[in-house]
Amino acid sequence: MQNLVSVKAMKSGVENIRGLTGCVALKEVDVSECKNLTSLDGLSGMQKLVSLKAMKSGVKNIRGLGGCVALKRVDLSNCRNLLSLEGLLGSKKLVSLDAGYSKITDVRDLSESLSLKAVNLSDCFYLTSIDGLSGLKKLENVEAGQAGITSILPLSGCVSLKTLNLCWCERLGSLEGLSGLKRLTNVDATSTQIENLKGLRGCDSLEWLNVKQCEYLKSLDHLAGLPRLQYVDISYCWKLKSLNGLGSLTSLKSVNASDTAITNVNCLNGCTSLETVDFTSCKNLSSLEGLSGLPNLKHVDAEGTSVSRDERLKDCPQLESLWD
Repeated sequence: MQNLVSVKAMKSGVENIRGLTGCVALKEVDVSECKNLTSLDGLSGMQKLVSLKAMKSGVKNIRGLGGCVALKRVDLSNCRNLLSLEGLLGSKKLVSLDAGYSKITDVRDLSESLSLKAVNLSDCFYLTSIDGLSGLKKLENVEAGQAGITSILPLSGCVSLKTLNLCWCERLGSLEGLSGLKRLTNVDATSTQIENLKGLRGCDSLEWLNVKQCEYLKSLDHLAGLPRLQYVDISYCWKLKSLNGLGSLTSLKSVNASDTAITNVNCLNGCTSLETVDFTSCKNLSSLEGLSGLPNLKHVDAEGTSVSRDERLKDCPQLESLWD
């Protein structure tokens, strides 16, 4: 057993793994969907263990991972009884962690995981703080959709952050914490409580932004000056009356502003890369003036607006469809 490198016991009736004690060569353990397994006792101190998969298991705690200093990949997704990440503190080689759909309340035990690149905290409804992520300078991807977090300020030191998913974080009222993150390319803040986009100032690599269904969002002003922004979804932001902030974005290709309160699209006349716009059900919009002369514009949907069907766009040589 001392030479055992891999254990795969997926979907088995195993109730404990204490029998693995002494398997000092162990590198990989997969106990996924072991519903009767409640702890990882037996793995403690396994200094060569690199990968653990325990998704959809009955694991309640992971204290048994203490001393597993070589751990790089841990999958605890859908461990509905898991309350804490205690056991991962000091996991300095950890690269990826999936704890989605668990009952964890904080991530403080990740504070020393300086190699961490990807973390999934989606659907962690009891997670209110991400303080443990502060200063993780290699972190690139954070999935936190439908988590209970109220602030993302701890991400301010995550200088390598590229993608961030905050969709349906219904207690989140601000994107402060992202300002100046030069590598950030994708942000999804669908259906959050944000009122403005101040937190995105200085995110010069941002390409894709989804803030649809943000019912309190009133302004796009802070998007001005983001040189690489290409795709913006602001649909169903009912309090949004203006597209000001988009006018200087020469890389912008697609705007979905359907079901908003916008009254005009004049500011888009400088968006020379624009290809697709959706203004469906923008009932206060009565003219498409501002789109004429856009050389790359292909598709415009103005169904359900007050725009006359007789209106035509001039000098849009690529235009393929005007209403759908």
